[in-house]
Amino acid sequence: MRRRFQSARSACLDGAFPGRSPVLLAVWLMVALVGKLPAADLEACRKLLATGQYEACHQAAAKAIEENEFAEEWRLWQTRALLAMGRYPEAQSAIVNAISRYPTSIRARLLGHEVSIQNGDLERARTLLREINYLANYRNSTYR
Repeated sequence: MRRRFQSARSACLDGAFPGRSPVLLAVWLMVALVGKLPAADLEACRKLLATGQYEACHQAAAKAIEENEFAEEWRLWQTRALLAMGRYPEAQSAIVNAISRYPTSIRARLLGHEVSIQNGDLERARTLLREINYLANYRNSTYR
């Protein structure tokens, strides 16, 4: 960790980023300091779910969400883990939060449809399908 920080610091001081965006520099520094990209954690969470370690997947996703990870996938993995454990009301709450955070997400709505069916809320399931249809038609250039 110390070595990464020193190399990042020396790169900045040596002018290795002339004319570069400060945002890109900040991202590069965060990656250098943290040492791994969030995608690696997402893959680990996916593997936990695939191997039946639902509680571990749920915990990892909950921690990432608590730390304000932006990726939509964290909320989807959390919901899938809750579904797999049979915790349907909690899955409903998680997917409602995901849909409110990502209002144009078709993936969240599709998972919400499944969650609603598991909770016996068929009207909500139908509503989510109508919303998916609306989003796909309204923003059709996005989903090509």
